[in-house]
Amino acid sequence: MVLGFKARHIECEELPYRLRKQVPFAQEFEFVPVSGEYYGKLDELELLILPSAYDRLEIIMEVDRKSRGLAGLFAEALDLDEKVSRFTVMNEDIPTMKETINNYIF
Repeated sequence: MVLGFKARHIECEELPYRLRKQVPFAQEFEFVPVSGEYYGKLDELELLILPSAYDRLEIIMEVDRKSRGLAGLFAEALDLDEKVSRFTVMNEDIPTMKETINNYIF
């Protein structure tokens, strides 16, 4: 369990044409916080893994924050509680992935 998240759902998903570079499908990982600093703050974290080259991956990360109160209810209804980030990971980035993901969550 990295960063206090547990995998909830993993699937291969057909990519929209604009995201297809090398393959028509990508893996999507859906995680939920079960402990640590994100428990109670996030509903879920989704990672879409796109192969980019032999030594790198593109990652599209969607962070869904937990709603609180009336303002949170409206934010959730309008998807304002979600943040989408896109970044590239290379082989040499693997040792610092925990910090990288932490930086993109906030």
